This record gives sequence, structure tokens and C-alpha cells, in this order.
Amino acid sequence: MEEGQIQLSTAQQMYQTNLLDEAEIYPSPNDMKYWIVMIKTMDGKTHFIVDEQEKVRQMDLSQAISFLRQIGFHSAEAFF
Repeated sequence: MEEGQIQLSTAQQMYQTNLLDEAEIYPSPNDMKYWIVMIKTMDGKTHFIVDEQEKVRQMDLSQAISFLRQIGFHSAEAFF
């Protein structure tokens, strides 16, 4: 996995051990009807959420919110 990428299971573990700081949701540059989730770690690094094939996850807004809840987040900042 490339630096700056993280899978859901790793993000969940990091959240549970207080290693994640915040979450952000951005429109996908490939298709504006989809969104990309990014998380920031306590050391200030930003990571894209990727799937099992290490491709950046693109989802609709309700899926992005559900995805962040699965990690453990209760809030996120959305940019549009």
C-alpha cells in the first residue's frame, strides 16, 4: 500500500487507539456526484481511504457518512 492510503479495517483500529484526528469529505475529481473520504492522523498526515485493491474509494455522500461512522467518527468536514 502506498503512503497516504489506508484501508477501512486499519482506520478502525487507528480510531480505537486515538491515532486519528479528523475526517474530511471531498468531491471526486473524476465524477462530481461521488465523494472521497480522507482522514488525518494525530501526526498531521492525510490519508485517502482505499478499497481492498488499493483504489481510492469513491462513494455517494450518504455512503461516505456511513463509512465514517463505521470507522468511529461522529463528525466530518465536507468541502464542495
